[in-house]
Amino acid sequence: NVVDEFYLLLIRRDKTKLFRSDAQGVHEVQTDEMPKNINDVINFDEEGKAFMQTEDGQNTDTPELITSGRPEKVIVGVYVEKIDKAFQKQAPQETSWPLLLAGQEELLEAFKKTSQYNNIMSTELIVTDEHANSKDLIQQARQKIEERMNSERSERLETYFNSIATNLTSSMPEHVIPATFYSQVRALFVEKGAHIWGSFDQQNNKLDMHAEREDGDDCLVEKAAIQTILHGGEVFIMEKEKMPNGATIAALLRYAQ
Repeated sequence: NVVDEFYLLLIRRDKTKLFRSDAQGVHEVQTDEMPKNINDVINFDEEGKAFMQTEDGQNTDTPELITSGRPEKVIVGVYVEKIDKAFQKQAPQETSWPLLLAGQEELLEAFKKTSQYNNIMSTELIVTDEHANSKDLIQQARQKIEERMNSERSERLETYFNSIATNLTSSMPEHVIPATFYSQVRALFVEKGAHIWGSFDQQNNKLDMHAEREDGDDCLVEKAAIQTILHGGEVFIMEKEKMPNGATIAALLRYAQ
C-alpha cells in the first residue's frame, strides 16, 4: 500500500526524530548523524560558540537565551542542514517517498529552504507540545498522506479522461508496460493486487506476456510501477471498480506514442 510508504521528520528545538513507514509498519530510524536537539549544534565545536551570544554579548549554550537576527539564523541554518544530511543518508532519492514534516513552524520553513529532497509535502504538522505522542503523530501523518494521495489521484484521473481523445492515454498493457521503461509515463494507474506475468527486454523492446505464471516470469505490473517511479512518474494503486476503462493497468503519458 503506497499510503504506508513515507517518512515523518519531527524537528523541534528540544528534539529531532525520524520515522520510516513501510509495509512492515512504522519505526524510528536511529542514526548518529542526526542531531538530537538544537543544543547538539550549539555545542558542536568551539568555533560555533562565536555565534552564540545573548543580548549583552555573553556566550550561551541555552537555546532560549539566543537573540534574534543573524546569530539565531546561523544556528538554525546549521541545525537544519545537519538534519537534512542525516535524513538524506537514510532516504535514497530514488525511493521518492513523501516526506511529511512535523514540529515548530520556523524550523520546518528553514528545513524546506535547505533540503534538496524532491518529495517534501506542502502540508505539515505544527507540533507545539514538547511531549507530543509519537503514535498520534504517525496517525496524523497517515491521514495527511492519504488525503494527498486521494486528491492527486482524482486530479490525474480527471486529466486522463480529458485526454482520451489525444493519444496521451493508454489502457493496453502491451503499450503501457514498455512506456514505463522509456520515461513516457506521467501517471500510472494499477489495479490493487493484480498481476500480469511475463518479461520485458528493454534493449530489444520485446514484451512477452503469459496468461499463467511461467518459470522466470516477473510481475510486469510491479515492474511497470517501479520504472514509473524511477523515471519521476506517479503510481496510483486503485480498487478494480475505480480503474479507467476497467483496465488492469493504465497510463497518462508525457507525450503521445
